[in-house]
Amino acid sequence: MRLKNLSTNQKIVLLALVIYILGALVFGLLLLIPTGSDLLLGWLLGAAISFACFGLLVLQAYVLTSENAKGAGFVMLFFAGRFILYGAGLFVAAFLSHKLDIYLFNLFTVFAGYFPIRLAIYLFGFLDKRKKQNPTIKKENQ
Repeated sequence: MRLKNLSTNQKIVLLALVIYILGALVFGLLLLIPTGSDLLLGWLLGAAISFACFGLLVLQAYVLTSENAKGAGFVMLFFAGRFILYGAGLFVAAFLSHKLDIYLFNLFTVFAGYFPIRLAIYLFGFLDKRKKQNPTIKKENQ
């Protein structure tokens, strides 16, 4: 499979997976210290929530571009659902570690796990905008 044949959403997911795997390898090395497991698990929880939110975002874009008149109501639900997922991930990590003294997820790595897919979205948005502004970039990449 060639990268040129992939859609933008597939490229975003692929780049985010690479970033998440590299992060998991770094946090996996921290398993050698006694308190390192919560860092890896927090990163993985953040990654799972981030991919779920990206799926909701893609679904939201699909509903907006379809000819369904009831799409606006669903968009509001998807938007709220994404923030509920983000908040739930942070709440679970904070509640377990600070109220119950169960250090299963690190709050900071859960938060950091939300960002790689956003970075991939911004990167591909920037590259697409740059290709449209400068047609010679298209010729060099093809």
